[in-house]
Amino acid sequence: MCRKVICFISLVLAFGLVTSRDALAEATQFDFAGDLRASFGPGTLGYYGASSDLVSFGTASAFGLPALPGGDAAVMQFPAFSPSQGLSFDTASPPSGGGSMVNQYTMIWDVLYPNVGAVGYACLYQADGTNTSDGELFINSAGGIGVHGNYPGKVNSNQWHRIAVVVDLVAQTMAKYIDGVHIGTQTLTSAVDGRHALHAAGSALNTLLLTDEDNETNTGYINCFYFVDELLSESTIEEFGGPHADGVIASAVTKARNPDPADADDDVPLDAVLSWTPGKTAVARDVYFGIAFADANDASRANPADVLVSQAQAAATYEPTAPLEYGQTYYWRIDEVNAAPDFTVFKGDVWSFTTEPFAYPVADVIASSNGISDQISTPQRTVDGSGLDADGQHSMVSSDMWAASAPAEEPLTIQYEFDRIYKLQEMLVWNYNVQFETILGFGLKDVTVEYSEDGDNWIVLGDVEFARATATATYTANTVVDFGGVPARFVRLTIHSSWGGTGQYGLSEVRFLFIPAQTREPQPADGATDVSVDSMLAWRAGRDAVSHEVYLGTDADALAPASTVSGNSYAPGGLNLASTYYWQVNAIQETESWDGPIWSFATQEYLVVEDFESYTDDIDAGEAIFDTWIDGWVNNTGSTVGHLETPFAERAIVHSGRQSMPLFYDNTTTAVSEADYALSGNWTLYGIKSLSLYFYGAEGNTGQLYVKINNTKIAYDGPAVNLARPSWQLWSIDLSQAGNVSNVSSLTIGIEGVGATGVLYIDDIRLYPEVLQRVSADITGAGDVVKGVPDDGDWPAAEHPALAIDDDVNTKFLHFKGKTEPTGIQVTPLVGATIVTGLTLTTANDAPERDPVAFELYGSNASIDGPYTLIVAGDVVDFAGATAWPRFTKNATPIDEFDNSVAYLHYQVLFPTVRNPASANSMQIAEIELLGAVAD
Repeated sequence: MCRKVICFISLVLAFGLVTSRDALAEATQFDFAGDLRASFGPGTLGYYGASSDLVSFGTASAFGLPALPGGDAAVMQFPAFSPSQGLSFDTASPPSGGGSMVNQYTMIWDVLYPNVGAVGYACLYQADGTNTSDGELFINSAGGIGVHGNYPGKVNSNQWHRIAVVVDLVAQTMAKYIDGVHIGTQTLTSAVDGRHALHAAGSALNTLLLTDEDNETNTGYINCFYFVDELLSESTIEEFGGPHADGVIASAVTKARNPDPADADDDVPLDAVLSWTPGKTAVARDVYFGIAFADANDASRANPADVLVSQAQAAATYEPTAPLEYGQTYYWRIDEVNAAPDFTVFKGDVWSFTTEPFAYPVADVIASSNGISDQISTPQRTVDGSGLDADGQHSMVSSDMWAASAPAEEPLTIQYEFDRIYKLQEMLVWNYNVQFETILGFGLKDVTVEYSEDGDNWIVLGDVEFARATATATYTANTVVDFGGVPARFVRLTIHSSWGGTGQYGLSEVRFLFIPAQTREPQPADGATDVSVDSMLAWRAGRDAVSHEVYLGTDADALAPASTVSGNSYAPGGLNLASTYYWQVNAIQETESWDGPIWSFATQEYLVVEDFESYTDDIDAGEAIFDTWIDGWVNNTGSTVGHLETPFAERAIVHSGRQSMPLFYDNTTTAVSEADYALSGNWTLYGIKSLSLYFYGAEGNTGQLYVKINNTKIAYDGPAVNLARPSWQLWSIDLSQAGNVSNVSSLTIGIEGVGATGVLYIDDIRLYPEVLQRVSADITGAGDVVKGVPDDGDWPAAEHPALAIDDDVNTKFLHFKGKTEPTGIQVTPLVGATIVTGLTLTTANDAPERDPVAFELYGSNASIDGPYTLIVAGDVVDFAGATAWPRFTKNATPIDEFDNSVAYLHYQVLFPTVRNPASANSMQIAEIELLGAVAD
């Protein structure tokens, strides 16, 4: 392998921390110009299985294919891939649609199939990264595109086509296009995170292209694959049009998109600033803004119609010059304009938004009364919206209203309670409105209105006469009680008379409107978790506030003043990791203040120093793992970072995400093997106390592991044998051992020891606010001495006892005597004396009747043959359930919390009972993990 000598890359982030690329709405395009590298965007494409030798790169003319618009296209020829072959696509996209996967996206292919339908169906993509289920989009034998029997359109043989799909699993739809023409939208049966959902960035699995689990593939050619994690509009896909030699970029998004406020948004603040994503080719834009759709749609430079508010501006933002009005709907359009020589104007779509109302209705009001009512016409009927339609018209159905008689010797009252104090603006009243109300007169007439902040101390607002209802189905509120912005949590109506004077009283509905004087809409949202320690606190300002008092702390009952700000945001700085914070923002007006609610959020558990997810196989771009982690090729030690062939990063042995770092070491000619990482960070902030990493060893590894932080060397303090264990192990390093870490510029991972050789896999290097304890780690592993119980060889040669602790759930131990007597294993862990406090069991479950349903754990300090002392015994609840436990799955009901403080050198695990002895011929188990810690 030929490597370039790369200088240390200085990561100048505040902490030298890796941040994921902002891939949201960032497109990726592959043009297949001799390889699988992306022409632009964060996504990556690789070969699935042994596929690299099955494809060919060239030009359309070289392959004898029809020409594409734009020139002689670079293309890749691909075969009818088998299920173990194809292309592997990493979206590099964050989760979307409210799930943990990519649930909203657009995919586009420029493809040519010489013989459409020659082999039936041809799969375009497969969301199942293991390729064990049906694909997500096919071309059928007639040339239609779709899935689930829905195949509109026509893809012709030996003709270039642009196929596009826009998948929205929130709406459960797939819109389909051929050559820019919308040919149909089908309803999907899958919802968020279901079928058609793609793996997000950091997943161990990828989306597969041009392959399917049962050979529904076809030979073809591809010129372009385009992906974006957003829902492109029909007009945008139409603008992209048909296939082009330069791919989708030749018809790149030229129109403005992604409006903010979003199209048809409501409750938009009056100080809103309009923004959008500009066209890729434009250098200027024209802004149209008004209150009529027709004006915003029809206006132009030649006919501005008083709505062309800014012409040829450079910025992709616009702040309205005239004040916006409450409750008004506005329409706006952005035309993107190219530079010379063409100065092409790309007319944009018309978007709209509606501003916030002057006053909002109070929700969740509780009504009570001292009156006598039946169980249907209760006081709550006056605030539950029953009988009201969308136009504010009330029914004439008596069960939609409150009716009551007064108690003896006291006036009738009805009281309303809110969830907090509001700045009340007004109360709308719908009086009693049954069909014969003009005769009955049950409706309220003379009423005293009072309000209170605490329910004990009342202030009289005034005496009000409620207008009589019309006794029609079109009746709307006809009394407005003006509260004038008083602070109130309670309102009481004392009723002195009705319109009929009969002693019966009734009321249809009341609605309280308030002015939003208090702060609201906190960011982070109330109760948010995993909040960045660098987060800015923001909120929606209280109405008419001239400043805001910010309180912040970790005790909700003792919040300390943090700052007084004139705007609606505050940068706290100095937040600690893994902490819950409470905060309150009080709105200060000219003459009064309004205390806001107390909100909370929890900060992220740790900071990522390195997760190895950003590396690719692009050496020319300097993105290979060994371009950042400098090894013996440059630092003259015995280390080699990365595999010698692509993929350079490790894709199979990973702790989390999809990649880890393979660190090969050979100290036969050098004293040490080191991998050096350059960074820049202050590790004294945010309550940081420890650096942690996970390593995975290999059988036969030797040497002493260490790290150097700014050249301060810290040796691994666990058993040396752990380097030879093929399982993930945590190493948590107390940073007090590292000296001054206020300016960390280098991190080195090394192995020393004369003649030491082997390979370690490194993953998830993080900073924590505490030193993590190596508790409940699996203390067994490959290389431990293992015997069967009984040790009589009554098992298949390929299913022997040691396979129960080899950290591989795909292997298993089977003992034929398990049908009739207790069977299991005895093990001597290489790590020496350990204290075991738990265990996990993984079922092999190709024959559920063989699953053990009870266990016994013993310890011994004499020998592997005992004698043994019982530590704990119990049931394997999950394996004994009515439904067979899923294959290759650990128990979920914990058996890892038993009390044991005795260290042992040897252990025995017995399984006295299997799930169904009558039909089983043996006991089998895929994996046994003894959880605990090495004894001091």
